[in-house]
Amino acid sequence: MIFKAPKRILLVTGLVYVAIFLNFFLVGTIVPLLPRLADDHAISSIEASLVLSIKSFTHMAVSPILAIMASRWSPVDLFCFGQFAITGAYFGCAFSSSFAGFLVSRIAQGVGIASVMVSGMSLLVEAVPKDRRGRYISFAYSGLAHASLVAPVLSAVMYDNLGQIWTFLIPGITTLASAVSALVFLNRYLRNKPDSADPLSPDPPKQLDRKLIIPIVKSIFSFSLAYLTYLGILSCGFAYGCIETSIPQYMADRGESVLTSNLLWSSGALTFALFAPIIGWLIDKFGPTIFLVSAMVSYVVVGPLILFMAVSVGGIAGTIIVTTFIEAVAEISVYPLATLVVEAACILIKTPPDPVHIVGFCLVEIFVQAGFAIGNIVGKIFFDWSGLYGIGIGISSVPAATILVIFITQFFTRRSN
Repeated sequence: MIFKAPKRILLVTGLVYVAIFLNFFLVGTIVPLLPRLADDHAISSIEASLVLSIKSFTHMAVSPILAIMASRWSPVDLFCFGQFAITGAYFGCAFSSSFAGFLVSRIAQGVGIASVMVSGMSLLVEAVPKDRRGRYISFAYSGLAHASLVAPVLSAVMYDNLGQIWTFLIPGITTLASAVSALVFLNRYLRNKPDSADPLSPDPPKQLDRKLIIPIVKSIFSFSLAYLTYLGILSCGFAYGCIETSIPQYMADRGESVLTSNLLWSSGALTFALFAPIIGWLIDKFGPTIFLVSAMVSYVVVGPLILFMAVSVGGIAGTIIVTTFIEAVAEISVYPLATLVVEAACILIKTPPDPVHIVGFCLVEIFVQAGFAIGNIVGKIFFDWSGLYGIGIGISSVPAATILVIFITQFFTRRSN
């Protein structure tokens, strides 16, 4: 049971959960409110779309830089820095009255969530026993789904009754408190010298040696499992990116009301929240590899079926639920899988894995965000070309091509050996 775990594991898991929750609360706040904010501040539709997308592009772009930062900062420093950056994003959104203000705030959020994800997951996998990583990662990651459920409704009520400033300022102050708490408690529990009387007492977090970054990356990609890990999550991110950009547009084209569309879309967040703990437990029991492969295969199968599923309100809900469940499987399984790859690479180059996990997780963030960003763009092209039929092709194509490439590569590698 999670709540019977040692105090330091509960502490790290709880702090990572809160950091992820507060970031995605900002996402769930600004996305539905952006049209109203754009009207209030004379922001054009093109500028609004740039405000919406810049966070993901920033997240992807800064991830390689975080590996270099980790050579000077410990994971604790990087984790706290990320939360302070998200705090800045909240405060920026609270007081912004122009396109430039919202753009800079979202860039700060992209930097912040990238820092939180790579350092938070690194702290988590180092604190948790190997046979329980899946369930703790799934619990921390479920903050995304919980925030996505409550943020749209709560922020709408706050905006109507309190206005723009307090809608963003209240969660911003909460994020600041979370950052300060992480700074105090993580330093207290993780940076102290290990207690020789306590075999579970952790060593202080170590900084990454910058000279090892390139050898680590090279050694990671000397394993075939690395290609499955990173190309697999890119292909799954691409497939879900197609869903994100097409299904809301499809609901609008059908004439569904805003309320109906939002409720249907929120069924995905509810699915993620309900099934994340179960997925984590199953990953611990059977290993992460089969689950990432299953997610890729599922997208290949489900893609063509969307044309027949999404013909009614119930079918649209079913499409959102199924595809979100598949994406939950992919995103929760990729972190334990990346951890296995990193630990194997560390054995190869004869270095302890503790400070090196951050490199593997930087790569995860680069590939998954690239998948989302490309999927958002290509999905719109496929949808404009041929509606649900085009989206089905888009969802299936990249995962199918990835599976084929990995299979052919493995086949010829084994024959050459």
